[in-house]
Amino acid sequence: MPTYIAEPDLEFIQSVQSLGGQDLKKCFQCATCSVACPISPDTKPFPRKEMIATSWGLKDKLVGNADIWLCHNCGDCTTLCPRGAKPGDVLAAVRAYTVSEYATPKALARAVQDPRKLPLLLALPAAIFLILGVVFNMFGLGWMNFSPVGDHLWQASYFSNYMVDIIMIPTFTAAVIVFALGLKRFVADIHANALAEGKTDRKEIDPAGFAQALVRIIPTIFKHQRFNECTENRERSTAHMMVLFSFIGLFVVTACFLSGRFSPIPRFQSWHIWSTGPWP
Repeated sequence: MPTYIAEPDLEFIQSVQSLGGQDLKKCFQCATCSVACPISPDTKPFPRKEMIATSWGLKDKLVGNADIWLCHNCGDCTTLCPRGAKPGDVLAAVRAYTVSEYATPKALARAVQDPRKLPLLLALPAAIFLILGVVFNMFGLGWMNFSPVGDHLWQASYFSNYMVDIIMIPTFTAAVIVFALGLKRFVADIHANALAEGKTDRKEIDPAGFAQALVRIIPTIFKHQRFNECTENRERSTAHMMVLFSFIGLFVVTACFLSGRFSPIPRFQSWHIWSTGPWP
């Protein structure tokens, strides 16, 4: 039998508690949460093993572990917990911590999770717009105007669309790159943990197998089938599905707008009229 030496990470425990898992230490491992969870596998005491790993500060057992993402935070375990340990909230806090671990820069990720940093996060983009606007005006570009005139006032009357593009396109590109790098590290850690625990004997991720698994899971995601297995907050499925498809719709609209604005294809250039104002 391999030997495992537990090395509690007290800072990890404190971080989880500050992110919403403040009742973590009330858990006394009765396994009621695993019995209540509708998606807990028969061979794994989910989320019991995650609760004890978090309580002991076993960060390496949680960050990079795919099991923490099984939870849909439906509330069944929290409602039935006899100690009020709120396992759903604890797992949500662990996931939030995991996101900040894979994010770059970590300081910004942790600031997003701290309500006290909200004024700073709101002031930072405002300062960027103001500074760049002043600099551009000094060079005669006139991309910022706080005293517009005319019968019709648009967003572009205050901030030029070019100024918005110069700021937002690099920001969006950086966000996509950071997300891709974090996701790559996360998938690699999941595979490494599974290999260490003997769940798989493959030393490399099979791209074809990963793609096949992704295709199979997409219908489950779109239909929110796992959400519907919850009993305490089943109506949460509808709200979550509306948010999901709303973001998909926004992505489609944004993609159409950008394809018309920047596409060299004449057929799409007529879409550029979308950028001049609201739709009729």
